[in-house]
Amino acid sequence: MRVARHTIVVAPLLVFVFCAKVSCEILTDDSQQSQRTANPESFENLAQRAQAAMDADRIPEALRLYDRATKLHPSWSEGWWHLGTLYFDAQHFEEARNAFAHFVSAEHKQPGPGFAMLGLSEFQLAHYSQALAALETGTRLGVGTDQNFLPISAETNFQSSALRSARRHWSPCKIVLQPKAN
Repeated sequence: MRVARHTIVVAPLLVFVFCAKVSCEILTDDSQQSQRTANPESFENLAQRAQAAMDADRIPEALRLYDRATKLHPSWSEGWWHLGTLYFDAQHFEEARNAFAHFVSAEHKQPGPGFAMLGLSEFQLAHYSQALAALETGTRLGVGTDQNFLPISAETNFQSSALRSARRHWSPCKIVLQPKAN
């Protein structure tokens, strides 16, 4: 008889726990749905607005919109490319380097131009060994046939040659420039 009494107590308790869990899941689904509808700004909308701002030379707005779009869609290589070039042109080389690093990890078809720009950004930051590695990778992968990338190719070749030359001659120059001890 004692077992039956426990069964009578446990059964309503199980029903209560089950109902509480189901209603909690329903509330969670409703709050997630309301958050999605409360934020009507889609990735596509941000991408279009960013492109329009860039085309109209509204650079600060374009940077802000590309930044938001790449946060929503981190694998969007085109957005990282535009973000990187805008920062590079504005001489914000650290931000450019970060954007190009994202670009080369997201771009699978033609990452060569991204490595070239990553190397140029590292060069501007005086990170010469990282610059040389990225520039050589960009050169090895190629910058493609797009006419817009030809200046990047020329600059990449120049900078990597300069870095290779400096690395080859660094030790003798260092010795010559050190003051003599009396």
